[in-house]
Amino acid sequence: MAENVVVEGINIPVTRAEEYRAVYVNHATGGLTNWELHFTLGTIVENPPGKPAVQEQVMVMMTYDFAKALQGTIAQVVKAYETNRPGATVTAQEPPSEKKD
Repeated sequence: MAENVVVEGINIPVTRAEEYRAVYVNHATGGLTNWELHFTLGTIVENPPGKPAVQEQVMVMMTYDFAKALQGTIAQVVKAYETNRPGATVTAQEPPSEKKD
């Protein structure tokens, strides 16, 4: 955990909420309202065995401005991953399109 972060030139200490938890995810969906964006993160599991299902873990809601900042952070981390692992590249996958009946 970082000790401090600098936001707009201000050094801010970092603390951890009692409700803090780490989750592993390999599935994401997203949506938006007029005020915010939201992402539901989950894990693909077999439930029952042999039948894949998405087990939702958490929904994260944020402003558009923060989503853009998070997009930049994710891009930096993915680039560092690829730089530190020659030959390893992450291929982005398009979300499934909604079928209309």
